[in-house]
Amino acid sequence: MGAREELAAPLDDTVFFAGEATDSEEAGTVAGALRSGMRAAREALG
Repeated sequence: MGAREELAAPLDDTVFFAGEATDSEEAGTVAGALRSGMRAAREALG
């Protein structure tokens, strides 16, 4: 697992992380922030 994937990993399935720094494909961009937000929302909704 890379650093970005580790940073994006949820804690106890109750705290979910998003933001451009957690996106492994488009880090440092608005698109990466959006992608990570969508990912975190999917994880939170199960």
